[in-house]
Amino acid sequence: MAPASGLDLVEVGAHGRMVLYFVFGLLSFHVIVHNISLRISASYREMGGDSNGESQKNGKGTGDKKLAMLGSLLQILNCQDVVVLPVATSICVFYLEACFRLWKTVDSRWFQQDTSFNYGAYLHCAFAVYEMIIYQICGKNVFIHTHIYHCDNF
Repeated sequence: MAPASGLDLVEVGAHGRMVLYFVFGLLSFHVIVHNISLRISASYREMGGDSNGESQKNGKGTGDKKLAMLGSLLQILNCQDVVVLPVATSICVFYLEACFRLWKTVDSRWFQQDTSFNYGAYLHCAFAVYEMIIYQICGKNVFIHTHIYHCDNF
């Protein structure tokens, strides 16, 4: 029996698989941005300290541990800042395109499907998962995921 939304479990699984593909794509894009930044930016290379961990010993640099493919934690967060611009722009473009395609009738707005909306939703969900992965790697606490800031008064 299909859920009340009209989606069956096979379709839900297909959407989940697409989101997973987009997550892998975003992580790959992150690694590509990191590698390109290492080659073209001296200041980006300095964020990671030197290869023998001297920045951790002498208190200079970020003092963060380094991850082989992703760099130091400061480099990871900087790559995330670079990744967010084209991703957020793409999500906006996909959603706007879907709005202009589905605006004609109330039924089309509520019940029709559009590939632009699907791709925007896949990318939107994948970016949320990508951010959670990045935040876990960087050691952020659970409050960062819920956008609730820790306050000692509560």
